[in-house]
Amino acid sequence: IRDRYGSGGIGGAVAGIGFADGGVLVATTGEAAPGTPAANDDTMRVGSITKTFMAVLTLRLHDSGVLDIDDPVAEYLPDLGIDETVTIRSLLAHTSGLTDSDQQALVASIRADPGRRFELAELLELAEIPDGTEPRSQSFAYANTGYHLVGAVIESATGTNVADVLRREVLEPAELTGTFFAGAEAVPTAIVPGNIDLDGDGLEDSLHGIPYLAVETAAWTAGALVSTPADLIQFARALFGDSIISDQALDWMTDTSTAAHRHGLGIFDIGIDGAIVYGNSGGGPGFHANFAHDPELDTTAVAVSYTHLTLPTKIV
Repeated sequence: IRDRYGSGGIGGAVAGIGFADGGVLVATTGEAAPGTPAANDDTMRVGSITKTFMAVLTLRLHDSGVLDIDDPVAEYLPDLGIDETVTIRSLLAHTSGLTDSDQQALVASIRADPGRRFELAELLELAEIPDGTEPRSQSFAYANTGYHLVGAVIESATGTNVADVLRREVLEPAELTGTFFAGAEAVPTAIVPGNIDLDGDGLEDSLHGIPYLAVETAAWTAGALVSTPADLIQFARALFGDSIISDQALDWMTDTSTAAHRHGLGIFDIGIDGAIVYGNSGGGPGFHANFAHDPELDTTAVAVSYTHLTLPTKIV
C-alpha cells in the first residue's frame, strides 16, 4: 500500500487481511486527517460496498419470508408506476432497466449545498424508471437508483426505517461494532475525511470540516455505509460462513456464471489470477474502498485510500 500510495501529499491508506485461522492484520500509511496519523480502527466510508450489505439484507428478509426477491417492485411501491416486470432480484442484479440519468444535476446540487439532506423522491426524479410503456432493457446497467428502490422496498415490506432493519438483521447478527449507516443514524466516532483537489491547483485538499450530508443522503442505500477494516473482514466471514443468509441465498448472490461483468446480486467475481474471488469496491469524493474474499483460501482483503487514488484490484 505504501509503495502504491507513496509518501508525499496528504491523506493515507489502510490495508487489512483476514486469514482462515481467524487472524487479522491491519496496516496503515499516511494521515487520517491533517496532523493525525491513520489508525487501524479508523471509521471510513466504503461507498458502493454498501450494495453488498443491502443485497445480504434483502436475501435475509427473503429467507425469513418478509419478501420474495422475485416479487414485482410495484407490489411494494405501487405509486411509482414501475413496470410490473421489474423484480427485486433485477434491482439487485442491475438488470432492471433503471438508469441514473442525470448525475451532473446531482453533483451540481451537492456542490451548491453540501449540508443538505436528499429525500428519495428527489433522487428518483433524476433517474429513468421503466414504466411498462415500452419493453425495458434487461441488460446489465449499473445504477445507484436500483439500490435506492431496494431500500424503499425494504422499508415498505418491514414498515421500518431501513437503517434500523439493517442493524437488526445484518450488523448485529454479524457482530459488526464499527459499521454505521451515515446520514441515517448517528455515527459515534469521527469519520475519516477524504482528500481531493478542491481549488484546481493540482494539490489535494482535506475535506475535514466540510459537510458530507448531501453525499451521504444522495448515496443512501447505494453507498452511505461507513465501516472499519476489521468489520469488513468480519462481514465477509459471516457471509461466506453461512451464518447470515441461507445456502440457497448465497448461491443466488454469488452466481455470476451467466451474468454480464461477472456480477451476481450486490457482488462481483473479480477473478484474481484465475481464481474465483468475490468482492466489491466503492468510491466518493476523496476516498476509494475495496474488499475481496477468496472462498477457496477463506481469506479476505480490504484496502481503503483517503484520497482520489484508486487502488488496483490486484492489491486485494
